[in-house]
Amino acid sequence: MRQKIRAYQGKILIAVAALLWLGVAAASAHKCFYPPASGRTVFHTFVGAAESFKNGESPYFPLERGYQYSPAFAAALTPLAYLPPPFAALTWSVLNLAVLFLGAYFFARRFLAPPRRAWFLIAIIPLAWEGIYVYQSNPLLGGLLMLGAVAVANGKFWRGAVALLIPGIVKIAPFCFPILTAAVFPRLSWRYAVVVAALLGALCLWVEPAYLLDCFRGWFAVINHKADMPYFHDMFGLYQYVTTGVIPHRERIYDMRVYRVAQLAAAGLAFFAVLKVAYRGGGDKSEATVFAYAAGAWWLTLFGPSTEIATLSMMAGGFAWSMLAAKGQRGFYWALAAYVLAALGASGDLEWHLRRWFIDYQNPTKILLPLGGIAWGVWLFGFRLKEQLKINN
Repeated sequence: MRQKIRAYQGKILIAVAALLWLGVAAASAHKCFYPPASGRTVFHTFVGAAESFKNGESPYFPLERGYQYSPAFAAALTPLAYLPPPFAALTWSVLNLAVLFLGAYFFARRFLAPPRRAWFLIAIIPLAWEGIYVYQSNPLLGGLLMLGAVAVANGKFWRGAVALLIPGIVKIAPFCFPILTAAVFPRLSWRYAVVVAALLGALCLWVEPAYLLDCFRGWFAVINHKADMPYFHDMFGLYQYVTTGVIPHRERIYDMRVYRVAQLAAAGLAFFAVLKVAYRGGGDKSEATVFAYAAGAWWLTLFGPSTEIATLSMMAGGFAWSMLAAKGQRGFYWALAAYVLAALGASGDLEWHLRRWFIDYQNPTKILLPLGGIAWGVWLFGFRLKEQLKINN
């Protein structure tokens, strides 16, 4: 009887997950043809960069466009420049949502027990919705990261190398994922080099090398400009907020030495924790693979250039996995707190209300997200790592 009830509950959960994803797809498609008057979107930035690349111009000028991704990404988006705007937006939206869904589906099937798979597909939506709705690239990149984790766990290293590298090639910060995964599978390192060389070779065959070099110079100039603006970092935002009235404003803005030390220390903690799990786990590297993915997402949540709440959709899988993996274990409430704080931080409507309450701070979600990241770190390294090392021993 209990088995029948559980089977029935499982079917209900699958149906709910399917309806939610269909609803997200419908809302996203509707926005392509009937955009709201006040709706925020970054799609025009992508299309403008693709147009510039197609015409042999720099994707990074004028600076007001706000394009801060790699020239390779602008090249990949070039086909969208040939489509009418609504159909270009629809194509991009379908690609974004499809890759995110496939990544979440295969990730859940590979790393979660059957009762929790539907919950995983449901739990990702509140975290990824903002990125989907504003046509950010992060749902696509998050799906690729999950697909990459699944591929390397299944021994498909070439597929995994490509899927893990693309997010880092689009944006610099996600390179933490392939680096941490290479700590589990060192054979990935030379595959990364081959993939990057092949990509650069393909770009040089497509456009003049001098033009490509000029594009990369523009990209690095934009990255350096952003790096000098500390309020683009969530953890530094929290530091700024808690030190208001304690440290002079000018010193808070320009003195990033404490932040940089914490950033490097956290990267070292993540790397050595992944090594510990990888080399005490025997032949099966599945746990080490998903741990590397979660550790990379944790670091990116705290110390990555999270300029928008939509960026969270890249790490949505890690937050959702941590909550479900912690169920019934010690530290569950830490993982639950991490998920809840991240979900609150991902809410655009909540951000608007928080700005009314925290008038003296530019973006209150940059307080919620690092608090969630801290809770996540306590669970990941204080409970999950400890339990995993016990199992391996």
